[in-house]
Amino acid sequence: MKFFQLILSLSFMFHTVSCQSKPNNTYNVPLLDFIDNFINKSMLCFTFPCCPIALTFDDGPDGGGGATDAIINYLHGNKIPGTFFINTKTWVDVTTDLIAQKSIKNIVEYGFNLGTHTIHHKDLSILSVDDIHNEIVGVQTTLDKFISPSPHLSLFRAPYGHPYDVGSQLQMNRVSKIAADAAYFHVAWQIDSEDYNCGKNITCVTEPIFKAIDNGQWGVILMHFVYQNTANALPFLITGLKQRKCTFFTIEQLIHAKYGKFSEEIMYDYNHQSKSLSITS
Repeated sequence: MKFFQLILSLSFMFHTVSCQSKPNNTYNVPLLDFIDNFINKSMLCFTFPCCPIALTFDDGPDGGGGATDAIINYLHGNKIPGTFFINTKTWVDVTTDLIAQKSIKNIVEYGFNLGTHTIHHKDLSILSVDDIHNEIVGVQTTLDKFISPSPHLSLFRAPYGHPYDVGSQLQMNRVSKIAADAAYFHVAWQIDSEDYNCGKNITCVTEPIFKAIDNGQWGVILMHFVYQNTANALPFLITGLKQRKCTFFTIEQLIHAKYGKFSEEIMYDYNHQSKSLSITS
């Protein structure tokens, strides 16, 4: 597990250093982008100034019942909404690990938003068409094996954000089209805690978020639910955000504020319209 944590941190550093320019959304695929100015804040807030926040967590479950369950239980106990983007074969093999399966069942039972972060957390921009598709939809296949009825996933976050944030136009066209055709809505972030670089330093997790909020940023916050330090920082983060008059929302609520619909209906309409255009063209 520590080895994977090291590899993941190095991967984030590599992708940060080797980044390219942000590609265009050629197919006008519905998504929450990295700089998203189209969310209608008046749909979320009744008083102003307004600081709508959606907490999101990637990469879990950890399979140990430690950081993952601590984060899930803290949010649930304090009635704070969150969205979890899960991998099924990174930190642990969810197909066989009963503790990891229980963690995911709790996410569903507690009413949190759940999305796919792919099976293996690979950079989708360098994979083949078939591998991209399988990585995205494979998480749903795994859930179907141990949850009944299984939640229908329509939220998706690409590992490292690639190629939605940086990469070639060809990579963006390929990945975004494959995900959309499979009826997945991509969710980016506006504020990155970079908690994967923080070790046991709680302030390292909270300060980048507080600094961004104090500078007027708002929206989707990226964290990870595999680090005990993130779990330890969470109460301090929530307190600080409340002191800054931030209000907590689900990702689906932000999506609705932008599109007037939730992700599943949006992607159904998108694919229905795409098929209609293909037939008439």
